[in-house]
Amino acid sequence: MGFLTPQRPRSSAQKKVRKAIHRLADPALKDGRALASQLLQRRSEIAQAHQPEAERERRALGDGKGMVIHDGADVFQWSAGRLRELPFEESWILVIDHKSRIAHAKRIGRGSLAGTKMDPEAALRAALGHRAAGIILVHNHPSGETKAGDHDIESSRDLQKLAEEHSARLLDSVIVTRTGWLSMLDEGLLSETHSEKPRAWHRH
Repeated sequence: MGFLTPQRPRSSAQKKVRKAIHRLADPALKDGRALASQLLQRRSEIAQAHQPEAERERRALGDGKGMVIHDGADVFQWSAGRLRELPFEESWILVIDHKSRIAHAKRIGRGSLAGTKMDPEAALRAALGHRAAGIILVHNHPSGETKAGDHDIESSRDLQKLAEEHSARLLDSVIVTRTGWLSMLDEGLLSETHSEKPRAWHRH
């Protein structure tokens, strides 16, 4: 006769993963597009369930206050360990002072592998109250594709217009991946006039 090995209690992360897997089998998901969307969302849930240590490491890095940001390449460097490696999308606002340093950085949205929603008003509120030369919107594409989608462009332009109405400036909107980045300003996707860079903001 064999002996039964006692089962170890499942961790909260394991329970989340198990629950997400069970939900994948929902018979109500008959439409192919809906199923694809659900699969992407569940994949993100599973990935987030295994992120506690990575999240602690990211918090240890801080928001990068004082780091000098001149262009998209610097934003890409800032994103290392904070944003570009994530398996789900996040949106951040970087508040840049008159010496091109990060005065404040704040996460304004978290989504899934498929995307995230960004509220321009919430983004601007995160920046107001800080003495700034301008702000930078930055978000990641877990897919590895740096190309800006229609929603990326529209939300960035909405923020640019809203910032102008409040005498603020959107310096750039940057997309980062594990291996690269895209500057919407450099690609001509934002108004050059309203995103005019302060004197300290220059190319290397």
